[in-house]
Amino acid sequence: MIRRLSVAALLALAASCGSDGPGFVLVTFQRGDAPAETTHIDLTAKLGDQMATVPIENGDGTPIDFPKTKSLEVANGSGTLSLTAIARDANGVDVGHGEATTTVARNAVASATITFAKRNVLRVVAENRGIGSGIVTVSPGGGTCANETCDFDFY
Repeated sequence: MIRRLSVAALLALAASCGSDGPGFVLVTFQRGDAPAETTHIDLTAKLGDQMATVPIENGDGTPIDFPKTKSLEVANGSGTLSLTAIARDANGVDVGHGEATTTVARNAVASATITFAKRNVLRVVAENRGIGSGIVTVSPGGGTCANETCDFDFY
């Protein structure tokens, strides 16, 4: 289970844990290319086969002040923690993306910094004009576009 804690609670818990206590991660978000109007962050944390999504936003819906630091408690497990964050505006539109990894250990505090990059779109028009297959493949991880107009997101 992965959950959020305040920084003060994190430090108090880390100080009081025995040798089998949970692990903690301090995640700092840097604005980078995300606009000042960013109001929400979807943070996905993955540790082994465990995954959790943590929404981060101000209670009143106002833009997030960067840099912003949040804490995660990792109650079970240790190893490489993969973090993926999507910054969103008030309409829920993806306005930035960032990733980081860190190593989580029992009864230890790790840190990670995520800096948002802007979303780029590559527009591809694939037309079969009787020559070849009319298929365009964008690599790595972009996908395939056949006989149509396709948009590929990348960061």
